[in-house]
Amino acid sequence: METGEQDQETVDYAVDEPAKDRVRVRIRVDGLRFRTRVSRTRIWPRLVKEPLNASIIFEPTPLGFYFECVGNEEIEEQRRYVLKVNFLPGEIIPEECYYRVFDDMVELTLRKKVAELWTEELLQGLPVVN
Repeated sequence: METGEQDQETVDYAVDEPAKDRVRVRIRVDGLRFRTRVSRTRIWPRLVKEPLNASIIFEPTPLGFYFECVGNEEIEEQRRYVLKVNFLPGEIIPEECYYRVFDDMVELTLRKKVAELWTEELLQGLPVVN
């Protein structure tokens, strides 16, 4: 099944600010599983969680991001989750943004360019583009 043919799911997400310089977006992905592998890209090896039954695209830009998670055959009906956000309340540093995979969830961490709270703006939700 091609990407365009898959049913796109409504994205269930939550946003919080664990620190002044970061925003955390948690996206629910039903059926997502992960595996842990050892990464030896640095001096000390570290454990990295990666999706076991889906592929993830995360492309941060200075004012937003694009997230897509497409399940393989193991996730019922090969669901496709897309969250596109433009015009965040402030700029982020794309090269310092990353994601982590958990069972049934992906957590995006966005690093802010200026360490200031976006609480008021985030109460309205993310500026999602359809």
